[in-house]
Amino acid sequence: MAFTSKPIASVPITNQVLSQPQSPATENVYKLDPKLQHARQLMAKGEYQKALASLPASNRDLEVRNVCAVCLMRMNRFEEAVDLLRPVTINSSINRMREDVPVHIRINFATALYFGGRPAGGLEALQEANREDCPAVKMVREHARDWVAGMSLIRRIDWRINGVAPKQLPSPPIQPVGVCGWDLE
Repeated sequence: MAFTSKPIASVPITNQVLSQPQSPATENVYKLDPKLQHARQLMAKGEYQKALASLPASNRDLEVRNVCAVCLMRMNRFEEAVDLLRPVTINSSINRMREDVPVHIRINFATALYFGGRPAGGLEALQEANREDCPAVKMVREHARDWVAGMSLIRRIDWRINGVAPKQLPSPPIQPVGVCGWDLE
C-alpha cells in the first residue's frame, strides 16, 4: 500500500524586520501625567525642590505622592517623606503595610523610616516588603550593616537583642535614595 503525500505548505521567508514593541519602561514615559514628566526632568537635573513644588501638594494619586516623597528623601527630609507615605502605606487597623500599594512605594516608606530616625521600623518594613533582590533594599541593608558595625559592643548587643537604637542614628546616604515608578523595568 503506497501512501500519497501532499506537499507541506511552507512559510514564506521574508527579509523584512518586524517592528519590535517598545520596552515597558519606554512606554511608561509616554503614559506619565505631564506634571510627573516635568518633575522627572527636574529630578534628573538634581532640582528636587523645584520638582516638589511643581507637583500638587495634596494629591490622592499614589505615584504623585511617591514622587514627592522621593524628592523629600533626596533632600534628606526623611521625616516629611514618612508623614507623606504613612497614610497610604500603612493599614492602621492592623499596623501592617498594605499589600495593594505598589512595592516600590512600600520600599520608599521603609527607606524613609530607616533614615528618618526609626531604623528598627525601617528594617522591619523592608523585611515585610519581601524584596531582597531590589537594589534599593540592598543599599539600605548594606548601610545598616555598616552602621551596626560602627557601634560599640554594648550598643550592638542592645540593638540586636532589644532593638534599641543608639543615640547615633544612621547617617543620610551619599547616593540618592528612592524609587519612582519610571525607574522600574
